[in-house]
Amino acid sequence: MTAVAPLGKNMTRLWGLSAEERLRRIARAQGLEVRADGKVLVDLGYAFDPAWLRLVADRPGPTVTRDGVAVLTHRSRGPSEIVAWEESGDLENEALRKKERPFMERLAPDTERSACGVTVADAGWPKVPELGQAVEPTPGETEKLVAYFRQAWRRR
Repeated sequence: MTAVAPLGKNMTRLWGLSAEERLRRIARAQGLEVRADGKVLVDLGYAFDPAWLRLVADRPGPTVTRDGVAVLTHRSRGPSEIVAWEESGDLENEALRKKERPFMERLAPDTERSACGVTVADAGWPKVPELGQAVEPTPGETEKLVAYFRQAWRRR
């Protein structure tokens, strides 16, 4: 069984979970265990789609980076492959029957939220939002979101 080793500490909670607990749950769902001596190294400074862990755990060698930082790597003696998130293509999500580039974001209290090509500072991300601090999109952001969804729905 491939084991996963968390690297670093991150006190930022995402959906009420610590970064280490979230990793533990993702690993368990994929039949992996979390141990300090694991072959798959995971930087707890990032939140990522479980598809990335599956990609790295399934074969020795790959390292997935975000903005030049190694986020997941499978230690091996053979040649290594660098997969830059920014240049990666779509991965198959069998559960949802679709292909898309899975998310990978730095996990910090000041993280901005991006959706559909629009980025806004979100006081509620990645912690439980305080409704008094809700973020209203600007008219320009709203127009970008509407245009994105119109385009996406035309393709179907």
